[in-house]
Amino acid sequence: MSIRIITDSGCDISQKEAKEKGIVVLPLTTIINQKEYRDGIDIQADEFYEQLISTDIMPTTSQVTIGAFLDAFEQYKDDEILCMTISSQLSGCFQSASVAAQDYEKVRIVDTMNVSLGSRNLIELALSYIEKGMDIDSIVEQLEMDKTKCKVYAYFDTLEFLKRGGRISSAVAAAGSILNIKPVLTLKEGVIEMSGKARGLKKAGSCMAKCVMEDGMDFSKPYHLAYSGCSKEGVLSFLDNNKELNLDSGKIVQIGPTIGTHAGPGAVAISYFVK
Repeated sequence: MSIRIITDSGCDISQKEAKEKGIVVLPLTTIINQKEYRDGIDIQADEFYEQLISTDIMPTTSQVTIGAFLDAFEQYKDDEILCMTISSQLSGCFQSASVAAQDYEKVRIVDTMNVSLGSRNLIELALSYIEKGMDIDSIVEQLEMDKTKCKVYAYFDTLEFLKRGGRISSAVAAAGSILNIKPVLTLKEGVIEMSGKARGLKKAGSCMAKCVMEDGMDFSKPYHLAYSGCSKEGVLSFLDNNKELNLDSGKIVQIGPTIGTHAGPGAVAISYFVK
């Protein structure tokens, strides 16, 4: 019996990649000017960012519904299903999947306690475990250990979208704008926390690089870099300014609408595992 991975679009795996990898990515919904778009289906990242910077109205997102998970579980009911969602602390996708799975004995739900690149890295690990022939319960057990070693860091060109989304206060955003302060954020137990801050993007990149160096990456496992917006110039500058990290072989991906709603354009992120 084959194992099928089902996830949500908060992992920033495109529909094209999902098809190539043989996984199912259920889209969250992004709402812009009262119009709903299915992430990665009705709207692509470049179009989303163009709309984001041209409107003063904060887009919102809604989780994958119980019904959407039910439809997916029913479609692949002949497989064992490994459903991996973004952090339950940041989205209701895990809860929706858990409710939908109640009548499906062959479904296992994993809360990645991550978003974007972190969830993506765990999914890639899960794929490697499937290829090795591990059974689904052993994979779940291993992923529960792996996710405690998964790190995510990001810094942001603007605080405006974090403010709009209620992630930081208006006072902090205003001070950051005046002083050119760029926050470096991380995830701890599925919750966004401040890891550091610096004046200017180059120093913010150095701050993030210091975190990476102190952690000690496990290069035997997946790692990715990401950017938000329509240009990858920011992440390329980060790599150029921090060559000591030896990250040239890491894949660079574009952050999609779900996470981009809060990040805004110009963010740079990295995710990896520690030893």
